Amino acid sequence: MLFAGNASRYVASAFLYAAIFIGSNSTPNIFLNSLLFGREVLPAFSTPMTAKLNFIEYTEGNNHFIVNFYSEDEWAHLKNTLQQDDTENYNQLGERIAYVEENYGVTEENCIGSDPVRKDDLSLLEEFVSDHKSGKGKYTPFVRDVHILVHNENIKNLCIVDTPGLNDPNTINSEETVKWIKAAHAVIFLLRNKGYEASDK
Repeated sequence: MLFAGNASRYVASAFLYAAIFIGSNSTPNIFLNSLLFGREVLPAFSTPMTAKLNFIEYTEGNNHFIVNFYSEDEWAHLKNTLQQDDTENYNQLGERIAYVEENYGVTEENCIGSDPVRKDDLSLLEEFVSDHKSGKGKYTPFVRDVHILVHNENIKNLCIVDTPGLNDPNTINSEETVKWIKAAHAVIFLLRNKGYEASDK
């Protein structure tokens, strides 16, 4: 299993790593379904999926995904960093936490430090990786990364790292995006057909 914080070490393995860096309002799953599968294997959400790091890999078994939540130390680091350096995004994190608790009954205590969770229905990805504003991201504030394992020969020796980009309010996500852009064998930059937006530059 891959872990986001070890980008350089894992890229040194036999796999080919491709990092996807998305521009504003791009939806990488539409691109991935078309390029890799020719049909909808990954749910093509109407909003960008990558509120979290996603690793797409081959499996010889059935399609499934595994969710890794923040450890207690990682969560404390994230909150302390935002509180000291970025009050606005610290407050936004608090709003997201309050939103999922009020609407879904999901709390920090339910998730932080929890064991990885496996799901065999890819349509449930929305609950773990979509922004809470989509109305689907029940657990997203507490998710570290997600590993999507798909039975498809096209990616047998390939790992696709679907990144949140550099403008993410979560500093850990932005830091991991930089690590994977530097470490990957190839980087795919997705933009809307009208080109760059101001926030992409």
